[in-house]
Amino acid sequence: MFISLDLETTGFDSSKDKIIEFGAVKFDLSGEKERLQFLINPGIKLPDIITHITSITDEDLADAPQFSEKAEEIAAFIGDLPIVGHNIQFDTGFLRANGIEIKNPEYDTCQMASIQLPGLPSYSLEILSNLLELEHEEKHRAVDDSIAAMELFIKLADHFSHLPTELIEKIKNLCKKTDWELKDFLLTIEPKEPKSFKQESVTTKFEPSPYLEKILEIQESSLIEIKPPYQDLIKGLSEKIDKDSYISIPDQIFKQISDSLPKNIAKIDSPSKYLSLKRLEKFEKRDHFEKYEFTTLLKLLIWKEQTETGHLSEITFFNEERTIIPFINIQANEDTEYFFKKATEKDKSSPAVCSHQYTIEKNPTAKELLIINSEKFVQSIAFNGSHYLKLDIILSQLKNLGENEITESLSSTSTIMFGLIGLLFEKYNDRSQYTARCEIKPDTLESSTARDLHSSIIKLIESSKKLGEIKNEKNEIDLKNWKSSLKILQDIFLKPDLEHNFIWIEKDFSENIVIRLYPYSTKESFQEITNNAEKFKIISANLDFNDDGAFTKDLIGLDKSVPLIKTDEKREDLEIFITQDSSAERDSVEKFLESYLPERKGRTAIIFNSKQQLSTFTLKLSKHLNNLNIKTVSQMTGSLGKLREQFKQDPDNSILFITPNFWENFKDHDLIDSVIIHKIPFDPPSLPYITATSKNYGNPFIDFQIPRATFTLKKIINYLPNTAKQKEVVLLDSRLVEKDYGEVITENLKNLATTKIVNLSTLAPDVKKNT
Repeated sequence: MFISLDLETTGFDSSKDKIIEFGAVKFDLSGEKERLQFLINPGIKLPDIITHITSITDEDLADAPQFSEKAEEIAAFIGDLPIVGHNIQFDTGFLRANGIEIKNPEYDTCQMASIQLPGLPSYSLEILSNLLELEHEEKHRAVDDSIAAMELFIKLADHFSHLPTELIEKIKNLCKKTDWELKDFLLTIEPKEPKSFKQESVTTKFEPSPYLEKILEIQESSLIEIKPPYQDLIKGLSEKIDKDSYISIPDQIFKQISDSLPKNIAKIDSPSKYLSLKRLEKFEKRDHFEKYEFTTLLKLLIWKEQTETGHLSEITFFNEERTIIPFINIQANEDTEYFFKKATEKDKSSPAVCSHQYTIEKNPTAKELLIINSEKFVQSIAFNGSHYLKLDIILSQLKNLGENEITESLSSTSTIMFGLIGLLFEKYNDRSQYTARCEIKPDTLESSTARDLHSSIIKLIESSKKLGEIKNEKNEIDLKNWKSSLKILQDIFLKPDLEHNFIWIEKDFSENIVIRLYPYSTKESFQEITNNAEKFKIISANLDFNDDGAFTKDLIGLDKSVPLIKTDEKREDLEIFITQDSSAERDSVEKFLESYLPERKGRTAIIFNSKQQLSTFTLKLSKHLNNLNIKTVSQMTGSLGKLREQFKQDPDNSILFITPNFWENFKDHDLIDSVIIHKIPFDPPSLPYITATSKNYGNPFIDFQIPRATFTLKKIINYLPNTAKQKEVVLLDSRLVEKDYGEVITENLKNLATTKIVNLSTLAPDVKKNT
C-alpha cells in the first residue's frame, strides 16, 4: 500500500506560509482504496495569486478547521506507508513544519517521469496528465492532484516493468550502491515482456521559405534582413547550398529542429553537448552514488537505449543533476566518441547545420558560412569570452576532490580570499539602486585591500601545486575545473586586461559575492570566424536602423561596404496602434484591457517586459476575464512547454500573458491575431553583455539601447506570421509619442506596417465610460 498526498498552501516557504487544503488517497498498484480531504483555515488572508491558481477563496476557508485540529487525523491516515506525490518533498516539508513527524519513504512522481519519459516539454502534473490521459479534473486542488499522482505512479511502475530485461537487472544491481529511497520499490518490480516506449519526438513542420531563392542568388558577402522565425529557411538552405558550406544557427533552434532536418545533412553541436559512452561506463563503476547522482545515471541509462543522437539536451536534468554533466559528456578526443563521430560523419559529403557554439569553438573552414540570427551569434561570442566565479563554486570543486589536509587548507584560503573581494566590493561599489557593482580599475587594484587579495591569490595558486599528490583518474575533471578557476582569478586580479574587458564584482540574488569578466567587443572574434570562409551571409531580423545597417556593421566589425539586402515589403496584413494617453498609471491601462480584451475574446498575447508587471496584470485581469469565459494563460504559473500546451487547448478563448523571451520561443505564433505590448522592451542595464558593450558608446542609451529596443520591438511584432488574416498590434507606451527617442522608434515601425497614433478610447470605446 501507498499514500498519495498533495497540499495547497499560501506560498512556497514552509517556515512562514500556511496549509489551506489537504488531500490524500491510499492505494495499491490496482488502484484507490481510501481517501481523506478537507480545507484548512490558515488564519490569514489568501494572496491573490493562490486564489488565481487554486480557485480557493477566503470565504471557502472561513468555517474550515485549523491545521492543529486535523494533525492527528492526518498522521494516522499516513501511518508508515510510502508517500507518493509530485515534487513530494514540498508537501512533506510543510507537514513536518506543522509538527507531523514523517520518516516514511518518499516517492517523487516528477522525478520518476523525468527518468522514464525523456524529452517531454514539461513535467508538470497537469501536462503529464494530459499527455498520459490521467484522471485530473481540478488542477491545483489537493485531492485531484493526489489522484493524478497515484495514477501516474501506477503507470510509471508498469512502464518500468516493460523496459528491456537486461536493463532492469542492471538498474537493480546498481541500486545496491545508493541510498535513493525509490530503489526499494524498484527492486520489487518484476520484468514483463519488453515494449518499445520510445518517446515520439515532436517534429518541426516546414513550409517553403519565401526568402530561399533570393538568398541563394546573392553571390557576395552580405547582410540579409528577413523576418523570423528562421526554421523554414534553415531547412531550405540545408538542401540547396554547397557541401562545403556551414549554416550556423542559435543553440535553442538547433535543439528544436535538428532531428527534423533531412537525414543526409550533417547536424553538429559542440562536442561537450554529447554523451560520452566511455565516460558513462566509467561513471557507472563508482562505488557509491548520491541520490542526485543515481537519478542522473538512471536517466542516462534509459535514454541511451532510445536516443539516435546522444545529444544531452534530450534529457531534463534538475538542480544538482546538472553537476554530473561534466563527468559524462565529451571532454576530449571527440573524434573517437561514437555520438560525435555520428554527428560529423556526413560533414564531408553534405552541408552542415551547426550550433553557434560549435562555430565559435571550432571555426570551421567553409566555402560559404551562413550565420542565422546575428544577435544570438554575437552574444554567444561574448559569453564564450566571459568569466564567472563565486566562493560556492570554488568550495564545491574542492569538496569534489575529497576531504584531506590539502583541500581543507585551500578551502580556508579561498574563504579568506573571497572575504577580501567582499571588502573591495563594499569599499568601491557604485551604490546603484539596480545592481551595485565594483568595477575593477587600475586605482582599485592599487588599494591596500587589493594588495592583500593579490597575495592571497598567489598563496592559493602555490598551495594548489600540492594537489598533484592526490591526482587520479577519478578526479581529473575536478582538477581541470579547479585549474580553470585559478586561471579566472589570475585573469581578473593578477593580470587583468582592462583595455579589452569589463571586469567587476557584484552580489547575486542570494547576496553572494561574484566576480565577472565580459569582453567590451566581439569584433575581432567575429572577423576571425568570417575570414575563415570564402564568403559569408549574415541572415537576421532587424539589421537596419534606418541607417543602411550602419549600427549593425559597427557593432560586429564589418566594413561599411558590405551590402545590406532587405527582403520584405511593408506589411499589408497588420496595423500598429500607438496609444498616446496610456500613461504610467496602471489603472488606465487596466481599464483599457478590461474593455478591449473581451472584444477580442482570444488569440491575443500581452507582452510584458517585467515578470512583476506580468504577475500584477494577470491577477488584476484574470477574475474579470474568467467570468466572461475567457481563459488567462500566464507565464507566472508554469514553464514555456506548459504555457504552449495550455494555450493550444482553446486559443479562441484564451489570452496569453508572456515576456519577450518566452514569446520568441513560443512557436505557436500562428494561433495569435493580436499582440499588446505593455512597454518599450528595453534591455535590463544589468545584463553583462549590455553593460560591457555599452562602454563602447559615448551616449549608450541613445546610441546602443534605442537601436536594440527598436530591433526587439520589431522582432516581437514580426513573429506574427504574414497571412491573409488581418492582425493588429497595440503599443501601450506613450513615451513613443512624448519623447524624442520615441519618434526615432516610431519611424522605424512605419517601415514595417501602417502605424497610427490613437487614444485608448479609439480601440476600446467603453474606456471613456469607465474613466
